[in-house]
Amino acid sequence: MSDVEQVDGSVFEHRLHIKAQGLVREVFLNLVKHGRTSRLYGAGHRHARRFLDAYTQALLSFLEEFEVMQVEVTPDDFLWQGQPVLSKATNAQQMTYGLYAEGARGLSIERGTETRETVKLADLLSRDWLRRTEFDDDLIAACWRADFEHVHVDVADRFTEEQDDGGDSALREDLALGRSAGTDAMRMTGDSVLVPQIQGLLRELQADALRQDQVVTMKQDEAEVFLQLKDELEMTESEDVQEREEEELLQMDEGARQALAAEIQQIEEEEDVGLDDVAGAIFEIVRLEPDSEKVQQLGAELAKLVVFAIERGESPSGGTLLRRVLCLGWSDLFPDHDLGPFLEGLSSLLSEANIARMVPSLQRQAEAGQDLGAIFSVLSSLPLSVIPGLLRLGESVNRMEVRQVIADALVILMESDLDALNEMLEQVEGVASVVPLLALGRLEAIRAMDICLGRVRDPEAEAREAALRALRRHRSTRIKDVMADAIGDDAQGVRIEALRYLAVYRITDQQQKMEALLRGGVLEGVTEREAKAWTQALAHIGRQRAVPLLHAMALGELPGSDQVQVQKLALQGLYATGVADGRRAVDEVARRRPELREMVRELATEQRRKKQQARA
Repeated sequence: MSDVEQVDGSVFEHRLHIKAQGLVREVFLNLVKHGRTSRLYGAGHRHARRFLDAYTQALLSFLEEFEVMQVEVTPDDFLWQGQPVLSKATNAQQMTYGLYAEGARGLSIERGTETRETVKLADLLSRDWLRRTEFDDDLIAACWRADFEHVHVDVADRFTEEQDDGGDSALREDLALGRSAGTDAMRMTGDSVLVPQIQGLLRELQADALRQDQVVTMKQDEAEVFLQLKDELEMTESEDVQEREEEELLQMDEGARQALAAEIQQIEEEEDVGLDDVAGAIFEIVRLEPDSEKVQQLGAELAKLVVFAIERGESPSGGTLLRRVLCLGWSDLFPDHDLGPFLEGLSSLLSEANIARMVPSLQRQAEAGQDLGAIFSVLSSLPLSVIPGLLRLGESVNRMEVRQVIADALVILMESDLDALNEMLEQVEGVASVVPLLALGRLEAIRAMDICLGRVRDPEAEAREAALRALRRHRSTRIKDVMADAIGDDAQGVRIEALRYLAVYRITDQQQKMEALLRGGVLEGVTEREAKAWTQALAHIGRQRAVPLLHAMALGELPGSDQVQVQKLALQGLYATGVADGRRAVDEVARRRPELREMVRELATEQRRKKQQARA
C-alpha cells in the first residue's frame, strides 16, 4: 500500500470515528432531554415525543453504518471507546448515577434493533432509579420485562466479597454510592445501595433487637440474602424481651403524640381531607388490588362524590378529584396498572338516578354563566361504556351550553370518528340528535358540514338550533342563505343562533330583511336575550345605516320596543355601532325622553370606563 493510500485511509477512519462519536452523543443527549421533559410534562407532550424521535433516529442512523453501539456506564459518565458522551456537564448525572447504582456497567445495542426496542430502552434509561421503592422493579427485572432481542445491559453482581487492599477504587465507589468507607479487612461491597442497611440489620439481629417493620422495607434481593443469613443465627425471644418491646410501643415522643391528637380531632370534627390525599389513597388501593370487587365499588363511590359535588354547585372540586385519580393511573406512566374495574364502577356516574340529580344544577350553572370546564373534565374521563348515558344526559338538559360540553366529551371518547358520529346521528331523531350534531360541529371536515346542513330544517326546533350552532365555524354561500332564512324561524333559539352568525361574519346584505322583521313586530313578546341578539346584530352589521332604526327602537317607536329593557338594549346598540351619529342619537333620546336620562348617564359612564380599561 502506498503512503498516499495509507494517509487517505487514516483520514477516512478519523472522519468515520468523529461521525460515530457525534451520533452517539446525539443519541444520549436527546435521551436525557426526553426523560427530563417526560417527567415535567408527561410522555405524551409534543416536546417529549420530539426528543424521543430524535433519539431513535440518531440511534438507527448509527446502527446503519456500525454493527453495534457499546457504551460503558460509570457513576458520572457514559463512555464510548473511552471518551465521555454523557456526563455531569450535560446535566445527566441523574441518569448515569441512577443506572450505576442499580448495577449497570455497560450497554450494547446491536444492528437490527426495531423502534419498539428503542422506545422500551428510552423508558428504561429515563427512569428515576434513585427514587425506586421496594415495590418497583429493579434494573434486572425491568430488562427482563422489556424482552429485548438486540439490546443488552451488563449488570454487575449484586453482592460480592472483595479483599480491601487499601486501593482507591473501592473507596471511590463507596463514596459515589453514599456508603462509608469501612475499615474491616474483609467487608461486603458491591452495587446495592442498601448494603449498609443489611449490615446494620445483621448487627441488630446479633443483639436480639430485630424489628419487623425494618424487614418489610428491604428490597427483594436484599431480603433473600438476609433470610440466608438469618438461618445461621440463633434468634431467641424471651417473654422479657416481648414485654420490653410492648412498653416501648406505648412510649411516644411528645411531638408525635400531639400530631396524632390533631389527626384524631380532625376526624372527630368530620373535616374533609385534601383532594391529593383522597386521590393518592384511591390510587394505592387500585394499584394493590386491581381485580377485586372492592376496586369496582370504589369507582362507584367516587362517582357518588363527584355527583354530590356537581349537585351542590361545586363542579370544580369534583372534576379536580376525578382528574387527579385518573392522572395517577395514567397508562403511559403505569403500563401494568389496569383501571378497568375501577372505571366500570365509575361509569355509574351517568346512571338514570345520578342524571336526575345533576341536571338541575347543570342548568343553573349554565344560566349563571359559570365555567363548565370541570364538567368536561368529568365526562371526558369516563370509559366508552357511558356513551348511552351521555346521550341521555344531553336529552335531559335544556341548555345548549351544557349540551355542547357533553358533545365535546363525546368527541373525545369517540376520537373524532366522523363515520361513527354520523352513524349515531342516523339512528336518532328529534331532541336525541342534538348532542351528535354538536359533536359533528367540532370536526373540520366538509362532510361534517354537509351532514349538519341536512338537519337545519328538522321538525324539532332544538335539533334545528343545534344544526345551526354546529355550522358556526364554517363559511359558505349556502350556510349564509340558511342563516338568513333562520332569522324568521318560529323558535327563539334558532333565531338567536342565526343572528349570532350574521353578526360575527358581518353579512351586510341581510340588513334589509332584518329591518323588515323588526318593523313587522318581531320584538313583540321576545325575551331580553333575543332582544339583545337583534340589537347587537343590527349594530355590528349595519353600523352607520343601523343608527336610524336603533334610534327609533330606543324611543319606543317600533312594535314591541315600548319595554324599558328593550330601549336600554337599543341604546347599547347605538354605542356598539362605533360611529359619531350613534352617540348623537343617544343624546337625542336623552333630550326627548327625560325618564331615560339616568339610563343614558349610566351607559355613558360604562362606556368611559371601558375606554379607560382599554387604554390601560
